[in-house]
Amino acid sequence: MPEVAFDYAFVRRDDEEDLATLLVMRDRDTRAVRAWVLQHKGADLVETVDRAVSGVRDLGYRGRVLIRCDGEPALKALRDAIVKGLPDGATPVVTPVGESQSNGGIEGAVRIVKGLVRVHLMALEAKIGAKFPSGHAVLTWLVEHVTDVISKHLVGVDGKTGYERLFGRPSREEGLEFGETLHWRHRATKDMNVVLDARWSHGVWLGRSWGGIVHNVYANGKVHGIRGVQRQPRTERWRKEALEAVTATPWNRTPTAEGELVVLPPLAPPAAAQGAAPEEVRELEYNPRRVFIKLSDLELHGFTAGCRRCNLMRNGQAALGVKHLDACRLRVEQAMRDANHPRLERAEGRQLGELERRAAARADEAAAAPPAAAPATPLAAPAWHDEAPMTPPRAAPAWQPWHAGVDADGLDADGAFESMVDANGDAVMRVARAKGQKRVRFRAEGHTGTASASSAPSTADRAEGQTLLPTGRLHTQLSEQTLLPTGRLHIQLSEQTLDVGTASASSAPIARAEGQTFAVKVARVVELYSPPRVTQALPAGTGLVPGSTFDLHADVDGVQWDFGKPQDRKRAWERIRAEEPYLVIGSPPCTMFSSLQNLSATKGTAEWAARRRSAEVLLTFAAAVYKLQVLAGRHFLHEHPAGATSWSHPAIAKLLATPGVSAIVAHQCAFGLHTSTQGGGQAPAMKPTRFMSSAPAVLAALSRRCPGGHSHATLLGGRRASKAAVYPPGLCEAIAHGAAEQLRRDDRACGVRAVRAWHDAHAPRAATEVRCDAAQQHTNDEDDELAAWPTKEVYDEITGAALSPELVRQARAEEVKFMLDWGVWERARVTDCWRETGKAPIGSKWVDVNKGDEKKPLIRSRFVVKEIATYKSDDFFAATPPLEALRLLLSMAASSGHDVKVEVLDARKAHLHAFADRTVFVRLPPEVDEPGWCARLVRCLYGTRDAPKRWQAFLDEQLVALGFVKGRASPCCFFHSQLGVRCIVHGDDFVLSGTAGALDEVKARMHERFLLKELGRLGSGQGELKELRVLNRVIQWTPAGLRYEADPRHAEIVVRGVAGAERALSAPGTSSKDFEAAPGEGENLPERTASLFRSFAARANYLALDRPDISQATKELCRRMSAPKSADLRALARVARYLAGASRVVYEYPWQSRPVLRVYTDSDFAGCIATRLSTSGGAVMLGTHLLKHWASTQKRITLSSGEAELGAVVRGFSEALGLQSVARDLGVELQPEVHADSSAAIGICRRSGIGKVRHLAVAQLWVQDLVRSREVRLHKVLGTENPADLMTKPLARAEIDGHLGRLGLSRATGRAETAPRADAEVDTTLANHRG
Repeated sequence: MPEVAFDYAFVRRDDEEDLATLLVMRDRDTRAVRAWVLQHKGADLVETVDRAVSGVRDLGYRGRVLIRCDGEPALKALRDAIVKGLPDGATPVVTPVGESQSNGGIEGAVRIVKGLVRVHLMALEAKIGAKFPSGHAVLTWLVEHVTDVISKHLVGVDGKTGYERLFGRPSREEGLEFGETLHWRHRATKDMNVVLDARWSHGVWLGRSWGGIVHNVYANGKVHGIRGVQRQPRTERWRKEALEAVTATPWNRTPTAEGELVVLPPLAPPAAAQGAAPEEVRELEYNPRRVFIKLSDLELHGFTAGCRRCNLMRNGQAALGVKHLDACRLRVEQAMRDANHPRLERAEGRQLGELERRAAARADEAAAAPPAAAPATPLAAPAWHDEAPMTPPRAAPAWQPWHAGVDADGLDADGAFESMVDANGDAVMRVARAKGQKRVRFRAEGHTGTASASSAPSTADRAEGQTLLPTGRLHTQLSEQTLLPTGRLHIQLSEQTLDVGTASASSAPIARAEGQTFAVKVARVVELYSPPRVTQALPAGTGLVPGSTFDLHADVDGVQWDFGKPQDRKRAWERIRAEEPYLVIGSPPCTMFSSLQNLSATKGTAEWAARRRSAEVLLTFAAAVYKLQVLAGRHFLHEHPAGATSWSHPAIAKLLATPGVSAIVAHQCAFGLHTSTQGGGQAPAMKPTRFMSSAPAVLAALSRRCPGGHSHATLLGGRRASKAAVYPPGLCEAIAHGAAEQLRRDDRACGVRAVRAWHDAHAPRAATEVRCDAAQQHTNDEDDELAAWPTKEVYDEITGAALSPELVRQARAEEVKFMLDWGVWERARVTDCWRETGKAPIGSKWVDVNKGDEKKPLIRSRFVVKEIATYKSDDFFAATPPLEALRLLLSMAASSGHDVKVEVLDARKAHLHAFADRTVFVRLPPEVDEPGWCARLVRCLYGTRDAPKRWQAFLDEQLVALGFVKGRASPCCFFHSQLGVRCIVHGDDFVLSGTAGALDEVKARMHERFLLKELGRLGSGQGELKELRVLNRVIQWTPAGLRYEADPRHAEIVVRGVAGAERALSAPGTSSKDFEAAPGEGENLPERTASLFRSFAARANYLALDRPDISQATKELCRRMSAPKSADLRALARVARYLAGASRVVYEYPWQSRPVLRVYTDSDFAGCIATRLSTSGGAVMLGTHLLKHWASTQKRITLSSGEAELGAVVRGFSEALGLQSVARDLGVELQPEVHADSSAAIGICRRSGIGKVRHLAVAQLWVQDLVRSREVRLHKVLGTENPADLMTKPLARAEIDGHLGRLGLSRATGRAETAPRADAEVDTTLANHRG
């Protein structure tokens, strides 16, 4: 039933002057709002009821409706009268007095209406230079205009307005300003002289009628309903006398017509203008938004007592129009600042950019204006100040430059932050710019700005114990502070200091500045849910000190902890936030997350559920602490058994997906864990444990596996499991030393940038200045600094395997040096980014990948921009050739004679070849980053949304300039007709075929246009390779021809990952009849097992692209991805067992001449017992070389085997034409042939029309035209000799081998020499799956 709510409201000025009493109405379903002005609350009930009833009628409600209001007497009387006034009936609903929760919709509407009425009124009064007194008729129209604006323009969460929900269409009315004077057109009457009488007159626009397009225009003592109006020039729109003359109201549109006496209250002048000349009205300035405080921010940092908006958000109520208290906002912003929150950084970047823009504009105005004798007026308060501009104190304030104790003499700058403290102790800041003034970049608790260098008073001039924070507020210092050379403000916690001159990362000498010291920061280690273990093993002299320990019972101080109680969790949270630990080590109880809980007899009982909820509370609290650490830029370590179900908990899974957070699996027997045996002795216990952390050095210290050479004791039975929960001393020491190493690296990374910033500030500028021109020259100092980058453990972005720190360091240094040499970016200020784009610089990260294997690593580090995830458009598209294009190129090489070679080239830094065609600002790499600076891209970087497309355009342009012709069917295929060179490009890999001389000539030309790395040439000549890798496939040259082999790592991972795969099978196929249920039916596997099934089935399906012997089996597995059953798991095991005995299948491409493109097709009939769909299969061969194969389920049910075979033939025709087009792009014209073993399908293709198969889709009969025109030849093949039979049904081993031979494939043993090895990848993948 519809519901309409009513409430009274009072509109007041800031000086508490009552302006009007309102009756506000809100519809629950459409959220449309209306309001009317009353003489006073409850006055003239008949008139009020008429308006309310009319408002309900305007909403279109003709049946019963709920009328809701508060329990106040005036509203109850109004409600009863409205119920009686609705002839169709209504149901009254009363909300208790003062209870706004159940009547929250109307409360929010009241706040919005009151706020907008005040805003519109102040804007109107500012335009006419006068104030409206209480009770003026204009106010009655203004209220109705405001509600019309709300209903037509306030958009809800569904993207619609109240007007759109009510009328089903958006409002398309032009935007007129309330109170403006305009021209309105008279209605034509019989007595009007169309020649002599005026058709247009002046009037005051008072809004529109509800839901319509009729304009309310006041003229000649009454309000007219007009449809046609014309606006006047802006200078003639606002007339004080016209608005002062308005006497009509919405309920009395023609007051003078009734002969009543009209009294016009005069408009009062503005308070500020009494007795003085009116101040010039200035255009309103844009004020950048302050950071928006979300509910998640308050949940993380706590709600503020006494803040109304906090209370509303905590209760889930609407808080529109309600602001946070200043103290609340400052507290939350400071907490976000301490955590280096990116949203706060973006907000302050907007404010900083606007301040600098205004300062520059005012400086330009001051330079252009003639000199004045009077002193300059101080600038207004900055954009982040909520209050109105402050009144200066009685004593003239002294401007204090924000220098933070740094002597800025000799530093390069072009602006200054300055502050003025008012009488309330608040600090107002401004930016002043003057010619010749110098500036130094500073960084105060994660925020950047500039410090004045002209006439800067010393630190002693500031009030003792006070410092000015970037919020523009004056706070009290907590303790003695020391400024690092970066300008970052730290609390000095110890007496140890380090001389600046000894900490330089540069070879140039640096003089020690007087009073400048390094503060040695003390890093605390906190243990959560455990007694002191790791904190007792912390090495001395590293800066690590024990912090609090939160045991489940009592900590070292004897404080009792019950984390099941919210108050105890709150105490622990506040203590952790106060200590700001460097590392938090958490080990929540894992009993309820053990896989053995699935076998518990008490599972499902109320007691078991309560224990499970308690365990989840502890786990969630630990995850919140970890998140706090990550946001603050600190570290955490989480430990749980590798097989615990807690790793799939949403809180932990979300943390694990956070950038910079990784996990490894370790065996505790490697750290000395022992447990008792049944015989009473001691034996090692493996206890696979998974560690998750944001500290790579800690994970590296914990990356130990069982060394072997001993047997393990079981942890089941007795109290062995509880005793094994105690960390062995070796594990505690490993964590402690890993934390110390991480702290050392973090300090070193900070120190390199600190010393560089100090050195840039104090050393002679001519010696170390870095030019930021297009060539991006760099100095020897930068090269020395690159060599001194800190070592950091990282993991392969694809496989998760640990990478060599030294190799990663070298790869990153090479990448940065290359980007500097090539001028990939130009350095720019962050404020420039905000000024030009209105956004913060795009984030970036390092992506490290091993493109080799464990024995021959090939580390590639790329600096990647994180822009693709924020956009969705066609700019991402860049063509890649199909896999059969590579096989076609190899087959053509083997079909053209022994003198044709195959060569592979790699375009280094491919995307960096292309120039950017739009403005993009990104964050600099952390190794060369500086506060307040970012990069403006000159060339495309990996990760930008248009980089692939720009690289492809650059590639096409360069190859076409070299004489290649770009393919039409496959844009990544190119052919050079003069030299006979064929080329396919896959990403940044070039695969070429041609004679040795032609390849040398093309390669020499390509080196002039691309930065290439030669991976090798396949052939029999001197210096040529007999084996190389392309797309991780192995290509071999033999005297008999070429050989092609799939990446063997996928088969190894499937075999080692699926249980029971050690026992080999002779055939992989499983018929659909062997499954217990159809896809989507039966009992599903547990989610963890189902996830493993999907992972291994997808990997086997990818392997099937190169393995036709498993195509049919993997096709059946992939049909059951959504809801796998136990029978599906057994089918996966069959595929794994088959691969265990048949790990290698090799494509044989013998030398041949004049090959023919042949396509073999086959189909079963209604092979799926559940859906009765048929399976089509096929193979495409060039002579004796297999190019492509497929196995797919048909989309419709067929009525006969001939009809099913026809579907396979149609697919074969499509594949034949597709590969014919690709071959044409590579300069070869082929005549395709299609072979099928079904006489019925062949007969349908050779005749005209549908014949007796009238139910067939005519769209399938296009093959008849191709057969008649002989564009494609159709032949019959015996069923026993049709190799496509391999892809349609499960076969025995002998039949599989026979069809593989017909396809030109052979089995092989051993391992190819250049085949990538997957030992580390397999271990990491399996650990991730089983962890």
